[in-house]
Amino acid sequence: MKAHFKKYDLQFKRPASTSRGTYKTRTVWYFFLEENGKTGIGECAPLPGLSTETPEEVETLLNEICTNPSYFIENPAAIKNISSVRFAIETALLDLQNGGRQILFPSDFTEGEKGIAINGLIWMGEADFIMQQIHEKIEAGYQC
Repeated sequence: MKAHFKKYDLQFKRPASTSRGTYKTRTVWYFFLEENGKTGIGECAPLPGLSTETPEEVETLLNEICTNPSYFIENPAAIKNISSVRFAIETALLDLQNGGRQILFPSDFTEGEKGIAINGLIWMGEADFIMQQIHEKIEAGYQC
């Protein structure tokens, strides 16, 4: 089994405000597991100030995992408390086990037969901006 990752710096279309700050960019790492001609992909995307791990910790651990991915898959406790990296490895492994089709859990949703009810995301900001988002979500059919 082989592993590698690729880092991307994503740009938000508009600043995204949370209770802990405002983000204009977000760094993500895509983690790839390859075996028998198939590739599983996982995403590692901690938010600074909201996630407990730092970007440096993430990248250091990903580099370590890539030297011996089988060890970390067989010993998940070795991933320590860096949850975003653990998520990336677990989802890449699930994807690989399901044929590398980016389908982690086959379902009516992944077959295109059903949707998934989700909440509408409201970003923090000035009162007018929040109210505008609420009205847009209601018009779009969100119920919560």
